[in-house]
Amino acid sequence: MAEAVPNEKLRQYLRELTPEARALLAAELERARLRGENPPGADMILEELRVETRDTGRKLPRLGNAQRLFFAPVEPFLVDDTPERKHRGRIARACLTPIWEWIARDLMPQEAKTYVDQVNLLLAANGKKDAAEVARAFQDLAEQRMREIQATSKSDDKAGRRVAAQNRIRALFVAQGLPAPRGAKAWSTTGLAGIATQAKPLAECGPDELWRGLLDLSLTEYRQVCELVAQAEAQLDALGKQNADVILLQTTPGLGPRTAEVVAAYLNDATRFKTTKQVSAYSGMVPRQHQSGEMDRRGRITKRGPALLRKLLVETISAIRRASVATAAQPEGQASA
Repeated sequence: MAEAVPNEKLRQYLRELTPEARALLAAELERARLRGENPPGADMILEELRVETRDTGRKLPRLGNAQRLFFAPVEPFLVDDTPERKHRGRIARACLTPIWEWIARDLMPQEAKTYVDQVNLLLAANGKKDAAEVARAFQDLAEQRMREIQATSKSDDKAGRRVAAQNRIRALFVAQGLPAPRGAKAWSTTGLAGIATQAKPLAECGPDELWRGLLDLSLTEYRQVCELVAQAEAQLDALGKQNADVILLQTTPGLGPRTAEVVAAYLNDATRFKTTKQVSAYSGMVPRQHQSGEMDRRGRITKRGPALLRKLLVETISAIRRASVATAAQPEGQASA
């Protein structure tokens, strides 16, 4: 009861302040927080100030923080509620925090930490303009990093379409009792020319030759996808040559440019992982663990984290194992040669 009386007196005092004084007090308390200070009763005072401003219909000016400055360009499009369906030009405010957590935790953790520290120092010194400049620079860096990941995922999607087209062509040959194209040579210029001898434009096919028309369509799709893959890989190669991490990763035996780009994009600053076990857990390549009392059972891998990273790492490991087995099977003289 004794504690409630001073709190009520404090609330009464805050209500009697002018709007300008309330805004100044709130700004000073937020600056203190940014400096790492925690004035006694700061949380209660800020809450009371916000309640009072809501009751009077006025908005309390906020000092801002790193996350708010980063999303400042989309502020006009934000809505407080979560609509049942998507609306063009409207963004739910609730979705910004998960996006920021992904940027700060997975996309670029070291850069995000540096950005937050710089903004907090500038805001604590009332350097709003300088903080906004730092935020714009960080926005550009985040956009560049997101475009790199997007280019990598698009390339992987096109590669999947290329494999799907190859499988359709093989299925057409198998259905006709013909040998299916096999090996890398089957998809070379000479190999594709040989496959094309069995194809025929669909408009010229009779009832018994429809499979040749389907083969012609599949070959056309395959060539188109190959062109798209070549364009995406050219863009990725240009970006990779500008990234020191990608260049360094490609010196690892069995690790090609696409895998190096994915590893660099997802792992980014490797110093945030203290052990290799943490990297395995991040990529979802550790077994599930079921514990109850004295029972400790391990299951299949968790498959948590980036699926593309996990997929390419597994393929890299498989390629290294195949190369190691082939080398070990060679006679000693040939292996040393």
